[in-house]
Amino acid sequence: MTTLSLGDVQVKCIISNCTVHPFLRPVTITASHPRHKDLGTLEAYKIARVSRLAGHFFNVLDEKSSELADFGSKVLDNNMKVFTQNVENDYHKGLGCWGYEMNEGDIIYVHELDVLKKFENQGIATLLLNTLLTSEHVKKGDIVYCWPTPTKASTTAERQAEVPRVNRVFRKVGFRRVGRTTYFGYSPDPAHPSRLISSWRDLDIKPYKFPARATDMSEADARDLMQAFPIQTAMDPPFLFGWRRNAFAPPSRQHKQATTEEIVDMVHATHTSNPALLHIRDDQGCTPIFVAADSGELPVIRALLSYDVCPEEILSRENAKDRNAIEAYEQQQPLLGFSDDVLIVGYMLRQAAGEDVGTVVEYMNRESHRG
Repeated sequence: MTTLSLGDVQVKCIISNCTVHPFLRPVTITASHPRHKDLGTLEAYKIARVSRLAGHFFNVLDEKSSELADFGSKVLDNNMKVFTQNVENDYHKGLGCWGYEMNEGDIIYVHELDVLKKFENQGIATLLLNTLLTSEHVKKGDIVYCWPTPTKASTTAERQAEVPRVNRVFRKVGFRRVGRTTYFGYSPDPAHPSRLISSWRDLDIKPYKFPARATDMSEADARDLMQAFPIQTAMDPPFLFGWRRNAFAPPSRQHKQATTEEIVDMVHATHTSNPALLHIRDDQGCTPIFVAADSGELPVIRALLSYDVCPEEILSRENAKDRNAIEAYEQQQPLLGFSDDVLIVGYMLRQAAGEDVGTVVEYMNRESHRG
């Protein structure tokens, strides 16, 4: 480690314009030293909450990175509104320090915070963060988000070991976890509930309990996965066999995706040949009923429920997404709509989970008003 004095560190903040998306502006903050030159960098996006972005927010995030796309599936929805479960669900709201104020103000997302290794643990990361948080680019009604993840770790074990240290850096300046997501938020308002929670009281989770499935998985490994978990991978194939890969692959390298009808037939055939596969957890901890609910595959859900899925299986959150099948289905419902078929399948899921949902007509009347 090269020791230096923070008093000698020079910080520079630059906000740029984006020609493709004028409402999304990159912010770059650099720390340098007269003798040691570059010390570290913070990169963020400042996203203006403009009306023309509503309904297109996820696409804009997805264009930037898979990390931002994930943020758009867990924290703020396609209309830049906080997912209700992060505020109202007794489990998913975590400490409950975030509310619908997340629907207001601009969105600032820190997507990179990097300090050269020989200058680590000397307050440079904190200096970079504080420079952003106290800058003119962060107003009182805005919220700054981040995913505190080790950027230099190369293995899951290294990432697991580094997470507490990275969390401490962000919590030190006032970031607190949003619900039970992997994301943190910061409010410039000193009276915000998140600012009243001591760093040691913030909620901890295990983000690497189920390591993410590799996008560079070999074909042999992908086929092994598909053989071990045929129902799940038919709906959610490994990247090598998925629609994203097919979208960019030449026709000769594309893989045929199973249709919903084929997956339903597979469920029935599997019940005859190896019924245990209808309930097995895959490498992400997901059961077939969870993946079907998470994918909005209505006929597959119906087929699986016809084979005695127990309440514990439906209600279990022991998977990479930390949701149960009903919660996964509810998140899909805005995309699926509120047709009779969609509502009936939701009724079947809740009934199979042991909920007292009344008659199907009563349930449909209640739920249709939500839509």
